[in-house]
Amino acid sequence: MEVIKFMQKLSNPFFDFIFNFVSFLGEPIVIIGVLCTLYWCVNKKKSEKLIFIIISSMAFNDCVKNMVRKERPWILDESISSLRPDTATGYSFPSGHTQFTATLWPSLMLIFRKKWLYPLGISLMVLMPLSRIYLGAHTFLDVFVGLVMGIVLSFFFYFIYGKIEGKSPFIYLIFLIPALFSVLALLPFWNERPAMTEDTFKIIGLSIGAVFGIIFENKKINFSEKGDLKTNILKSLIGFLGIIIIYGGLKVLFSLPFIPENISEYLGLLRYMAIALFATIGMGTIIKKFFNK
Repeated sequence: MEVIKFMQKLSNPFFDFIFNFVSFLGEPIVIIGVLCTLYWCVNKKKSEKLIFIIISSMAFNDCVKNMVRKERPWILDESISSLRPDTATGYSFPSGHTQFTATLWPSLMLIFRKKWLYPLGISLMVLMPLSRIYLGAHTFLDVFVGLVMGIVLSFFFYFIYGKIEGKSPFIYLIFLIPALFSVLALLPFWNERPAMTEDTFKIIGLSIGAVFGIIFENKKINFSEKGDLKTNILKSLIGFLGIIIIYGGLKVLFSLPFIPENISEYLGLLRYMAIALFATIGMGTIIKKFFNK
């Protein structure tokens, strides 16, 4: 807590802007955007590996949060300000933003082997934990464990994927195991059904949609991601527009008055599963039909 208080004493508009921007770069919507762009436009096979690593790390983060159930710093100490509460809706330990960043960038370095990834990735892996502390979203312990878990899991799942790559596509079902562990960690508190469980269902939906979507795309569609700059920009615009429509449309639909509130978590699961299925099967079909010659 003292580290947060010290950093918040340095608060000023410039730091507010910088650390809010850095924190934004670690949000799931940004990471999903990066994954989709790489999958549609750069290298599909390498991106599949990256997708499996990221969703597995997300599930493990949620699993630990459900077991530890540590409250946010501003809840434990009212003297701490929450400068970005909309990105800190679940439990505090370990930091999701930090772990996702520490999973994404080492994985990008391992998979794509581009020199410019190293300074950029290392910089963000340093700035992200600082931003989450500065914004009052996490303690030092939260971000430290998130950083270590992210790095370790990126190497672990990279190794696991390397062992199964090229085998039957159905072997990718093993990447649903982390999501299963997340559910099992939640079972002791099932009757309480806290709002935080919504994150668990979203991750499960994303995992199911990504795994089955990639399996189906590989066996039935098999689009080519190759294209010039203009083509890739157009593919990305179509893809992101589709995701926005599905996300926003289903959110409005599932918020209608006649929809029971006690099934909101399951509807969140369906929404995120639909997004993953569109990103893989839907966009795969569009790219195959209109952009592959």
